[in-house]
Amino acid sequence: MPKVKRLSKIIHPNSRKAIELAAKEHHKARHARSTEKTKNKINILVRKLLWFKEQISVSTDQEQMEVAEDQESLFKQKVSYSNEEIHGLIEKYFHRFDDELEQINTKKQIGKRAIGQHFSREQSIEMTLKSDKNEYETSGLAIPDLTNADNVKILRNWKGELNQIQNIKLKPIKKN
Repeated sequence: MPKVKRLSKIIHPNSRKAIELAAKEHHKARHARSTEKTKNKINILVRKLLWFKEQISVSTDQEQMEVAEDQESLFKQKVSYSNEEIHGLIEKYFHRFDDELEQINTKKQIGKRAIGQHFSREQSIEMTLKSDKNEYETSGLAIPDLTNADNVKILRNWKGELNQIQNIKLKPIKKN
């Protein structure tokens, strides 16, 4: 039989040992919360960078190569972007959830429920958009610096690795 380690003594709640154990547990919990917050921030940043990369990257599909004259593909082939184009991209970024919200509204109308099963997702989308718009209007929304040709090239070549995020320069953009 394996030996089971037992506490030889019961620890008094006000003892130094109890305070030390409580402090260690508090430190572990605080460290775990901090780590979780950092991971969430990095995931949000990665999703934002991937969205902007998708908007400026040229597709490698055969059909896209043939129809290179349309305005969108010319936009994606640019080396760097002007401030007006960046503000247009940010406005497009704010409408990235429109399809999902439309599907949720359609499902709500079919079910005739006041609070549907997608209520929490709808609320999280609305909170995200509200915070992004508030950031854009006040301190500036941090996006990849698309005015710098080298940074645009780095973003286009980025494959989503977390260890390469620091190579992409971010620039806060305020609403005019």
